[in-house]
Amino acid sequence: MARKLKTLLGQNGFVRRDRKGRALFVSDYPARLSPEQQNTQKNSLQEAGFEVVYQDGLALIDWPYAGYHDFFQSLSDKIRSGGLEGRDGLARIFERHPLSFTETMLPDARAALLLWDRGQMERLRIQAGAALAAALRQKTPVPLYYPLLLSETTDQKKEDPLC
Repeated sequence: MARKLKTLLGQNGFVRRDRKGRALFVSDYPARLSPEQQNTQKNSLQEAGFEVVYQDGLALIDWPYAGYHDFFQSLSDKIRSGGLEGRDGLARIFERHPLSFTETMLPDARAALLLWDRGQMERLRIQAGAALAAALRQKTPVPLYYPLLLSETTDQKKEDPLC
């Protein structure tokens, strides 16, 4: 995905993960382009399936809900084809409950995905456990993405890295 963004931006600025977790990626292209060029760039990113928000002179570049949904669906398909052998124990506990992914879960899903992408599995497990406990206590939907990401971490070989 980072390569795709770099191709779309050309020489108009850097692209890196957003360390603050506001989006998947951040770029400084707004500081390098005129307002008209910024609009053109933003439109091309949106046509390529990204959401763009300007904040503090930076472009926060993220997937819309549908992008996250498609990514998690691809993980689900990959896991289903591999069977349940060797699955993470916490992931199996999640799967005992009805799972859901709603637009209100996007900030948490982004944070989980960024932890997964950085390989911070222990932090991901802690966040997942807290999210599961909160969902059960509040009787809200249990997040679908945690068992998917946790199941992928047991393999250690991410064939399709986020970036």
